[in-house]
Amino acid sequence: MRSLLKIAKTGYLLLSALLILAGVGLTFFSDTFYPILAVLLGILFLVFGAVKLAGFFSKDPYQLVFESDLVFGILYLALGLLLLFRPAHTMAFFGIVFGLMLLADGLTRVRIALDARPFGIRAWWLILVSAIATAILGVVLLFHPGEGTQVLTQLLGISLMVDGVMNISTILAAVRVIRAARPGDDGEDYELVDD
Repeated sequence: MRSLLKIAKTGYLLLSALLILAGVGLTFFSDTFYPILAVLLGILFLVFGAVKLAGFFSKDPYQLVFESDLVFGILYLALGLLLLFRPAHTMAFFGIVFGLMLLADGLTRVRIALDARPFGIRAWWLILVSAIATAILGVVLLFHPGEGTQVLTQLLGISLMVDGVMNISTILAAVRVIRAARPGDDGEDYELVDD
């Protein structure tokens, strides 16, 4: 289970960095990226859904970050499949669906931040700030002004960047890997490390 947790943590960090890059591309180069947006986001969401499921089934000692990832993993997988196989239909309501997912994810992370404080996690406030920003962007996407696809694409880009930053701050602050006991130890004492 320790290796699954390391895979989930590393996957989260890499995919969150990709979310940020995709957000930069959509925000500043929306004309270039819009024609292939559905395919790019579909692939990204499929992989992110798989990583979320791996996180859910891993053994996180704090059990804070990954506990809601079963639901979000399945939602990301479903949205990824829809974007790949029904791109025209999915893009029509993508802003609303992704806005709902961001709002739910942000509110979930607010609870994680508040739960992290009693654990002595010093960066709980960073999780809280990024979670609130993500939830606000989710609301903005839900009620986007509808000035056209370019504005929506840029809003999606900003949302992806903020979601990526929230994921990175949450993972770095609240996920710890248990280092296995050394041979000869009684197996009772474990050490939390930041692998």
